[in-house]
Amino acid sequence: MEMAEVPELADTSPDDEGPAAHPVPLPGDPRLRTANPLSIHVMGRPLVRLGDVEVRFPTRHAQLAVYLLAIAGSDGLPTDQLIDTLWHGAVPRQAGQSMRTMLWQVRRSLAHEAWRVHRRRGGLLLELDGAILDFEPGAVLEREMILHGWVFRVPEALETRLIDAA
Repeated sequence: MEMAEVPELADTSPDDEGPAAHPVPLPGDPRLRTANPLSIHVMGRPLVRLGDVEVRFPTRHAQLAVYLLAIAGSDGLPTDQLIDTLWHGAVPRQAGQSMRTMLWQVRRSLAHEAWRVHRRRGGLLLELDGAILDFEPGAVLEREMILHGWVFRVPEALETRLIDAA
């Protein structure tokens, strides 16, 4: 598998207003116009791609976290709910270390798009600006239509976004 080249971000001081001055790109930031855009597919067989290259995650936990964060959209997911989904019943101390490892795995797998994953107010967020999705962010999705082959606990924050077919 060919690894996508990671572009270098210019060094800037905190007073600079260049792209690296903000950890999360704002509209118009050049990081949103990458030659290898992030695409996330959750309908049917799930898939994450950077350009034409399928992203491989070292664990199913890391991969599932990306799908769940994409479905959550701009609301993100509370950390405790993501931990409960990925490591149900784990000891809190152990779960915290597992979460840190999983975040490292996700960021490493997303390469030049790693900036999209960040913590926010007791939760995690996946920035979707400029990403290609096979669903409308914030839309209600039928549970049977997404993530084929995956069995998981639905985080409470997503219960209103994932419905069972009538």
